[in-house]
Amino acid sequence: MEFARFNLAKTSFVIEGTYQPGDYDHDIDEQCRLFVDGQELSLADSLSIRNHSPCGFNWGYGGSGPAQSALAICLHIFQNSHVAEALYQQFKRAFVAGWEPQKRPFTVTIDVADFLIDNRITLQQALIRETEEDEWKSWELVEEAHNVLIPPVEFRSPSVVRPLQPKPTSQYQIGDVVQTTAAFLDSPAGSRAVVYECYEGGGISIITEAGDDLGGFSIEDQDSYLQFLYHADGFTYSFRSVSYLYADWRRGVFMNVFR
Repeated sequence: MEFARFNLAKTSFVIEGTYQPGDYDHDIDEQCRLFVDGQELSLADSLSIRNHSPCGFNWGYGGSGPAQSALAICLHIFQNSHVAEALYQQFKRAFVAGWEPQKRPFTVTIDVADFLIDNRITLQQALIRETEEDEWKSWELVEEAHNVLIPPVEFRSPSVVRPLQPKPTSQYQIGDVVQTTAAFLDSPAGSRAVVYECYEGGGISIITEAGDDLGGFSIEDQDSYLQFLYHADGFTYSFRSVSYLYADWRRGVFMNVFR
């Protein structure tokens, strides 16, 4: 498999944040704006990938507003949605959470070279996912064209080899709905989630009712932080990549799982 390529023209960037207080007497909302090297970032572009903070950007702490800011900045400087999705939470902790008190103007210069080195494994995994997704899209186009020209009889696309092979376990299976007993990322304790992937050895991955991918849980983590609720009969899911996962959530694939 030939991995997707990732190149940066530079590693140093000037980040500027501005704040406009609200004036409710004149129907003016408060607004935080972000600029990278003088170019304003789009909130809508980042919301189309992950909706952490529809009310806008923020910084200076570790919540949803800074998460949205980190995603928007990563989309701009890395120019790769797979890389941005994989790294923005780490980027938030490494940079955004420490930029001035929240809702205060700031200007900083950052260099992401060391950050990328520190997160090189996550970066490589993101590029693998991008390659897998590109291969799936290519084969889907081939299969679609083939079905138009020739009735689908025995045409099969080759399977893509993933680093971990999903395998249902006796403890949890795809379609099990659980409830968290602690807060993870921006999801509070008590969030409902569904198991969308099981791994050999007992690990599982879950996505919440609100669309937050909470990542992998070992058997020990499952015992400590998850409570089984019920199994969604008839629900099946074949995980391909994080991007496909979020797209499927937005399309309502998981909607009927939660009673």
